[in-house]
Amino acid sequence: MPNSFRFNGDNTRIYGDGKLEVGENTYIGGFSEINLGEGTIFKIGNDVQIAKNFFCHTISQNAQDYIRGEDVPIKGDVCIGNRVWIGKGVFVKQGITIGDNVVIGANSVVTKNIPSGQIWGGVPARPLHKT
Repeated sequence: MPNSFRFNGDNTRIYGDGKLEVGENTYIGGFSEINLGEGTIFKIGNDVQIAKNFFCHTISQNAQDYIRGEDVPIKGDVCIGNRVWIGKGVFVKQGITIGDNVVIGANSVVTKNIPSGQIWGGVPARPLHKT
């Protein structure tokens, strides 16, 4: 990891058998969790600010499969572009790409790819402003 990457607080967990790639001048706030599923990549660009209580899992399970007793994981790489600001309490699901120059409001749930130059927020997150 680059020398300019830092954890900005305590109790941040990054675990799993996937790969983590982090750019320059980037931080992740405390009490955050990143689950790296086997064979997946979580990539964070340069100049990214992630507030505390951030959650991202590159692997999950379909609730219907779970109820049926099937263990079929859903995997997907996550890519966060450059100059992204992610507010407190945001959840990003597997397989999501977030473009450059994006702001995601606090407590949002990101279930769709976010193009560059936009502000998103809500549950599920949706575009609030385009530059």
